[in-house]
Amino acid sequence: MILSRFFSRVGFGLGLLLLAGSSMAAPALFSDIASAARLQEIAQLLAAKQGTPALLTEALQICGFTIRKEDHTLVAKPIGTDNDLHLAVTDYEIRGFIDLYNRGQGMTLGNFVASMDYQLKQGGYNDSCGTDIKSFLIYDPVARQEVLKPGDPNPNRYMNQAVSGFLTDLAQNHENFDDMNFGDSAKLDPIQSLILTRIVTQEIATAIKKSSPAGLNLFASNYSPYADDAGWAEDGWVGGITGLINKLVESKIGEKLAKPMDKANSISSISKFILTYTFLKTELKVEGENNLLVRTKDTSAGEKKTLTARIFIDGSKVTDWMKENRATVAMAGLDVDMPKSGGLAGIETSWEISGDGKYYDFNNHKVQWASGQGDMSKVKTDSNGVAKGILEGTAQQKALDPKTVKAYEKSISVKVTPQAKATDMKQDVIDAVTGAIGISGGASGWISPVMETLYRMKWFGSETVNVRVRDWKQAQSIGHITVTVKGDGNFFSRDRNLVQHIDRVLDVTDMVMDINDPVGEVPQQVLDGIKNLPEAQRKQMEALIKQQQALGGDRYFQLKGPGHVRYTVRDSGTSYIDNSDCLVDRFQIHETDAGNNEFDFPSSTPEGKYFNMVIKKLKGENENGIFVVNAILNATHTEQRTKGKPSKPGQIPVELLDNCHIDKSYMDSGLKITLKPGAQLPGEEGTGFYGVTTIPFKFGENDQFSGKITISIAIQNKVEKPK
Repeated sequence: MILSRFFSRVGFGLGLLLLAGSSMAAPALFSDIASAARLQEIAQLLAAKQGTPALLTEALQICGFTIRKEDHTLVAKPIGTDNDLHLAVTDYEIRGFIDLYNRGQGMTLGNFVASMDYQLKQGGYNDSCGTDIKSFLIYDPVARQEVLKPGDPNPNRYMNQAVSGFLTDLAQNHENFDDMNFGDSAKLDPIQSLILTRIVTQEIATAIKKSSPAGLNLFASNYSPYADDAGWAEDGWVGGITGLINKLVESKIGEKLAKPMDKANSISSISKFILTYTFLKTELKVEGENNLLVRTKDTSAGEKKTLTARIFIDGSKVTDWMKENRATVAMAGLDVDMPKSGGLAGIETSWEISGDGKYYDFNNHKVQWASGQGDMSKVKTDSNGVAKGILEGTAQQKALDPKTVKAYEKSISVKVTPQAKATDMKQDVIDAVTGAIGISGGASGWISPVMETLYRMKWFGSETVNVRVRDWKQAQSIGHITVTVKGDGNFFSRDRNLVQHIDRVLDVTDMVMDINDPVGEVPQQVLDGIKNLPEAQRKQMEALIKQQQALGGDRYFQLKGPGHVRYTVRDSGTSYIDNSDCLVDRFQIHETDAGNNEFDFPSSTPEGKYFNMVIKKLKGENENGIFVVNAILNATHTEQRTKGKPSKPGQIPVELLDNCHIDKSYMDSGLKITLKPGAQLPGEEGTGFYGVTTIPFKFGENDQFSGKITISIAIQNKVEKPK
């Protein structure tokens, strides 16, 4: 039924059935839909490595944070009043955590909880804070507010929803994120880590101050000697963001601490010490003139490439940290005379090979670590802080005929990660980065709990380099086709707002393609066989035959396989209605359709993953292509509402051009792409082709929003074009 509806609306057929492999969560809801949309946009920009301190500053302001300098000078106030947390983040923290984010660092949620539980136990609270933190991340926002302020005659229902919403928006950028369960293995990127660390440590510190005998005399600031000075935990700060603080106060946490003020300020400084990871730098490169590794065409191992990683402390970053955190340096008693820098000897590193994008075929490795190097998860740096790995092309599973193979190139990523401490190591990353500011092993007093917290966080950071691998397939032609369907629309009025996003990508890579002769009459036995197929598959085959016959006397490219197919959907929409000035009459719903799946496309198509595509190849000075494709996956559908309970996630089929209304004039004339002669890989014979085209479409209510379909095709053809 889905395929039939699609064919009748759009007009070009053929199908691909995919099953969703993962899902994307909806952001939590809060009152300003424009701000919600902006936070989602910022999260997407951050994922695309376009993050800047200014962008993160804006996001934190929307979430309700005040931005200050380390001397408490005001930089920026929160945007809006509903979400004012009365809690500050410094501009130095913003710069540092953006740096860590862009370097792909972070920790797991389980390790963050473990580090906070350690602090709680030191204060005499033995329960885990994990439930409170995870509930804050995934709990229904309206219900949570009723828990935090039961019986409030005019509760601020939108308090803190911007924070939890942005945290979830960021999580959507992570691989394998489970939107309904922030599990212990879920990654916290540096921005999530900053937000959660500032909130949770401040709640713990505040509870200790309130519960201690000298609570009224304790400093209200984070780490500075400015008593009751607004800026860190400001005058309006009462906690309650996660719901943890009330439990801690009731348990009288910190009541028996000898120095509760030192303990509270020490806890509040943890985000400062996470920034010591900005000192640590890894330079990873491929030795030689280029980063191209060539596999052989036979069963012998291919070319070798040596990769070099240098791990060192950036002394300028150490100096900046000491300068920006003078109050912390003074209270912790750190050595400010000689910041340490240079290469780090004896650091254990782990080396990992991954594929192009998220996908890597471990059953058909294109590269491997050369033998004789030992365990590549335990490579130690030498006296200069250098570790090396030798990569080689794997042998072909069977020898290829050099006369009939076609070259193509893939990008393989190699990732190097400095490891946490092992029993036989002289130092690890934490020792190295904190040693740069004068902290040595066995530190005690004010700084010891901070060090123990850092150990439990198990912060990770990696450096990645891409290696080009030239491989071979027994084929005349190899194609790469990408279809992106993008649309963004928003409508705002006094009583109604609407935001919609369409984001779908179909990527077909390294696909062996046949050049077929013209299609004549279809044998009757083939037509009879098609009649016995299931309805959906029968219609697909009938459409394929019809389109092949329409190719007339021209030759055409057709996908054969092997190759790889990836289809991703990340659609979302939010509507907000305000029927009156009364808060309870406001209604908002946020929906997402999200999923992805990818698989190798073999020469014999497996059941349930039917895929085909035809590109018409006409004679003439320019090669015109008629492009025919479709894709389907079962995406995870989620809803969040400000009234009633959120719906449970369910599966919904999403086709490549669902709800995309293309002008009839495009379809009547056929979807055509100009295929121009393109360059071959060095040493290759034949003719390459490439082409790109864009098609506008409308979507949304009454088609008031616009989007664009972009189709790009690249074909490496071993056979000369027909004369």
